[in-house]
Amino acid sequence: MKIVLMKKVKDLGEVGDIKEVADGFAINFLLPRSLAKKANKETLKWAENMQKERIAKKAEINKKAKEIADKLKKTTLSFVRKTTKKDGDKLFGAVVEKDIIEELKDKEKIELEKKQITMKHFKETGQFEAELHLSEEVNVKIKIQITAEK
Repeated sequence: MKIVLMKKVKDLGEVGDIKEVADGFAINFLLPRSLAKKANKETLKWAENMQKERIAKKAEINKKAKEIADKLKKTTLSFVRKTTKKDGDKLFGAVVEKDIIEELKDKEKIELEKKQITMKHFKETGQFEAELHLSEEVNVKIKIQITAEK
């Protein structure tokens, strides 16, 4: 059965996608839960408009993400942390995603979520990199400098 998705369905598609599914799946699951409607002229026209909107929205998001990425390429985030006396480059604690989020918000006025940052937790002084996922197509690496507190 040909259907148009009215809501995002995991492992099937996004709102406005046109899919061919088994009759039983459509009749017993998708249609009763208002997750989809049978494909007809009206729903196909609506799906076409939704896909155009999605493409335009995605392009706008990627444009903004590229602007932010260009700004962040030149950025180095600096952290000063307490270190152990025995081994002067080991930190008490670690620099984690939350620290990066707060520093970007304070320094660059950029708000990110934890899931947008890929990094290991930095537990010693030195220079490191963290990868930020700004959109589906835009990723940027930022430099992180950690120094010992004096």
